[in-house]
Amino acid sequence: MSGGRDLGMSGGYFWKAFEISEAEYNQFREEILTDPSLDIEYDIELELKPSLKKWCGAVLSKHNPRRKNSV
Repeated sequence: MSGGRDLGMSGGYFWKAFEISEAEYNQFREEILTDPSLDIEYDIELELKPSLKKWCGAVLSKHNPRRKNSV
């Protein structure tokens, strides 16, 4: 899978597919969750979502700053 977005005259952005190992993922995850300069909090409830669609819906309903009831 690759991706990108054409933004007309500004060129947009594109990327090639890449893979990381489970060890690399775990290292990256640990770094972003423990770096004090980043305001990232792990939400355990999202692990229970059975599909990407359900996960995205839960993220938007719970953490969308445009909604009054968001955290």
